[in-house]
Amino acid sequence: MIREIDFRRNNFVVSADYKTLPDNQPPQIIKQGHGRVALILIPGVYSGNDPFGAFIARNESKYKFYVVTPPGLNGTPARPLLRIIAWASAALLMSFALTMAIALGIKAPLGYGVFTAVSGALLLGAVANPGLAQRSEANLAPNQVADINKIRPTL
Repeated sequence: MIREIDFRRNNFVVSADYKTLPDNQPPQIIKQGHGRVALILIPGVYSGNDPFGAFIARNESKYKFYVVTPPGLNGTPARPLLRIIAWASAALLMSFALTMAIALGIKAPLGYGVFTAVSGALLLGAVANPGLAQRSEANLAPNQVADINKIRPTL
């Protein structure tokens, strides 16, 4: 039996005022140990808050540890989902388009508009504002609505 899995948490349930980790900020990185060799440790989804504590304590003189917690795990703020979904969709669509082009020729993905869908997903990923995707204007203060109107594209 695996003891370090914590089934009590659900990392996908967040409150309405949840603050995401901006794209220009790195994930949580904790540096421990003082050895000469660097070792990067990445906890898993259900690892708990200190999955490497005993290992680091035993080996802190041999290694310099960098514990990198992926955004959204173990209480760290998550990345904005809209942007992540857009980039993942673009990657998936591009692999589909390339597979079609290899198997059926370049005309197939062009005829079905797969490259157009890839472009749309890339565009969405580039312009997505995660704060706007998760809130409505009705829940914002007047100055926040004014800020939204400044960045909203004019048609």
